[in-house]
Amino acid sequence: MSKEMKYQFNRKIEVLDTGFCFGLLYYIISLGTHPVAYIKIPEDSKYFGKGISDIDIEVHGGITYEEDHLYISDSQKLEGYFIGWDYAHCYDYAGYEERLPITVRTNGKKWTTQEIYKEVRAACYKIQKAEQAMSKADEMFEAEGFKMLREDKESVLYVNDDIELPSRIEFDKKYLEIRVLTIDGLDDYPFDFTITTKLLQAINEKVKELKWI
Repeated sequence: MSKEMKYQFNRKIEVLDTGFCFGLLYYIISLGTHPVAYIKIPEDSKYFGKGISDIDIEVHGGITYEEDHLYISDSQKLEGYFIGWDYAHCYDYAGYEERLPITVRTNGKKWTTQEIYKEVRAACYKIQKAEQAMSKADEMFEAEGFKMLREDKESVLYVNDDIELPSRIEFDKKYLEIRVLTIDGLDDYPFDFTITTKLLQAINEKVKELKWI
């Protein structure tokens, strides 16, 4: 059963809520002055071992933690790769504020455990859906003769040099969308997207089920 966040001046680690969401272990923890949230990333995930700048998960204030361990108390350390974020940003309430002069207090938002869980749930969903979408996209593109050209934080670029009209297709990892990025040799080929368009239509139909609920 979850506990409610109680802000205080002194630092104190306390687990407010933990469990599995979409198959991922999560922790919502109070540090006394503010709450934090963490998700354990499986070794087979594309996010495993990534640096903070390479983790495209949108959470409050952005990802601020990525380590191969997590302390859930002053003495209890969990092994595994965790990512996390905190609620100690501008316009967030901090437990020490009551001891500050009124003129410098932010009077920021006090986050509830339930509000934080909603963000945890959305993050877990995105992580798991991203895995399914990437796997499905790879299968579909490979079946159609495409191969991966490059991958970055936001998208994957596939290329097919074997079909009539050499094509490059981009898979947007954030919005789970597929679209033509560039068409090579437009000056040499008639402006005919027939093959690519049919492929995109077929793939997009299959990817619809991977969209956010």
